[in-house]
Amino acid sequence: ESLEGLNILQLIGGDLKILNNTGLTDLCGIQNVLIFGGVGGVITISGNLFNPSVADIISGNCSI
Repeated sequence: ESLEGLNILQLIGGDLKILNNTGLTDLCGIQNVLIFGGVGGVITISGNLFNPSVADIISGNCSI
């Protein structure tokens, strides 16, 4: 339902793919890594129950 455990991430060296998690409603756990530009590759968020854009997550619209 959430990515809460990922809130300590500071850097993802490659791509970030969050795909096909039909119960996922809270992506706030990746907000910090996105705010600080810590993703080195392509970010793909698709097929989840909630699929906010990167801009939405950064601005705090990261859960329903």
